Amino acid sequence: MTRRIRITHTAACAVTAIGLLLGTARHAGAAEALFGFSSYDEAETLTVGLSGGGSVVLNTGGNQGWWSATFTNTIGNTNYFVGNPLDNSSPQYLRNFFTFDISDLRGQTVTGATLGVTRYIGLSDSGMTSQTYSLYDVSTPASELDLTGGTSTAIYDDLGTGKSYGSFNVPLVGPGSDNFALNATGVADLNAAIAGGTTHFSIGGTLPIPISAVPEPASVLLLGSGLLGLLGMRKRKAG
Repeated sequence: MTRRIRITHTAACAVTAIGLLLGTARHAGAAEALFGFSSYDEAETLTVGLSGGGSVVLNTGGNQGWWSATFTNTIGNTNYFVGNPLDNSSPQYLRNFFTFDISDLRGQTVTGATLGVTRYIGLSDSGMTSQTYSLYDVSTPASELDLTGGTSTAIYDDLGTGKSYGSFNVPLVGPGSDNFALNATGVADLNAAIAGGTTHFSIGGTLPIPISAVPEPASVLLLGSGLLGLLGMRKRKAG
């Protein structure tokens, strides 16, 4: 996979985006979300236990992000926000993904795998103290996940359906760190990918959809302030 570089957004673009988001607050906003203000900080890892003993820690190298069927994303955005950032009268659901280069695991057998992420900020306009975060298999090629932008119903659906790798209760307090141990299905799929010579392995994540919440427009302001990572340049590495 080629090296990927995150595009820098100007302050003017950020102001415009915030204005658009605040405009939606007239609908009476409601946000239910995890991993707000997230970005690539080298803590997005997959710790893999090996049958021969020991473990290996894989890093996304910045190959991570979110997809929506209706909300446009940009190439290079490493934010892995998941959930509904806007009001339920006009929802914009996002699902996230993490991609790992597994080429160095060729010939190995995996006994366990744990996805590690930085928690950053969670939101619940309905007053929940935690969100249920679920992981799934991903069939979309890694290059398509990471090196294209825009919207895609097919990719969005792929990230939150199919084989379940487990569901986890994630507290909304942050920042912090979370570790999600893949279930037997996830470990089996990882072993199959390694045995088949696949170079990259992706994991999709979602919150329950639809998400019911009590209106509170202030959440949209928080989103506009940076949930989607509108500013900055980050180099994205790929395998």
